[in-house]
Amino acid sequence: MEDLTGFALSQEELLVALLLLDLPAPIGFDDLEERVFGRLSEDVRSPLLAATERALVARGLLAIEAEGSQMDADVRSALQTVTRPDDTWIVLHQPTGEPQTTSYFHQREADLVAHVDTWNIHQFVALSGRGKW
Repeated sequence: MEDLTGFALSQEELLVALLLLDLPAPIGFDDLEERVFGRLSEDVRSPLLAATERALVARGLLAIEAEGSQMDADVRSALQTVTRPDDTWIVLHQPTGEPQTTSYFHQREADLVAHVDTWNIHQFVALSGRGKW
């Protein structure tokens, strides 16, 4: 059976999710922490991360339980594919007169996840159950 799952995360939510799941930055976004924190001082970073974690809880993507936090299974699976792929395809697209966009397609085992960043909103679409592409 094939399942199509999509979701979007702000760059702050993506960083917090990666930190909670102990995953590296996705390909093409090695500077994610710099994008999020910029020139913010250390005393501002912790409240920003805590507020972002609450935003994930409010959106139903993160559950806080007695044993610890639990990330939504679809989000966890997609982020594992995006950050630890077996293969990655990078597609550059530039319509006439418009800026270039980059789309990333990550394959891990039978999972394929598309990742596009638009205005610091990371959109993910996962297509699972198709086998090796």
